Parts: sequence; C-alpha cells; structure tokens
Amino acid sequence: MCTEFSTATRNPTSGGVVHDKCHACYYCDIVVTNVGRHYQETHHTEDKVLCLRQVSNNKEKHAKLAKLRLLGDYHHNLKVLQLHKAC
Repeated sequence: MCTEFSTATRNPTSGGVVHDKCHACYYCDIVVTNVGRHYQETHHTEDKVLCLRQVSNNKEKHAKLAKLRLLGDYHHNLKVLQLHKAC
C-alpha cells in the first residue's frame, strides 16, 4: 500500500516519468500510482471524467485532472483521520 502522496517525477537517467507516488481515487477510494489512467479506464462514464475527455486545451485538462486528483487525496485523508480518531 502506498502512503506517500505527490506528483510523478522524471527519471534523471532515462527522462521518463517515474510513477513512484500514489494518489487515492475520488470514486472508489483505492490508491493507485497513475490516477489519470485509472480515471480514463475505470471511471470513463463519470461526469467529471467525461468533462476531462471533452477538453481540448491541454493546460485546462491538466488543471481539471489535478483538481480531481486532489479531491481524491483529500477525501482519502479525511477517512484516515476519522479512523485514527475512532481508535
């Protein structure tokens, strides 16, 4: 299980993207390494994901994906905090 939440980084040797960071899915609350691909493959019928697919401006698409990613992390963090209060 991944516990670190941040954006993907570039590998200095190959220049490719390293997906060693994890994010929580807004819809199913599982933790995945590539949340953008997870949304496109698993939740392609959800309204917010459909909105992502319709945006042609890459900068706007990135901003909408970042907001959805942060919402998933936020809800995941709230659940984790509630579990710790219950103990």
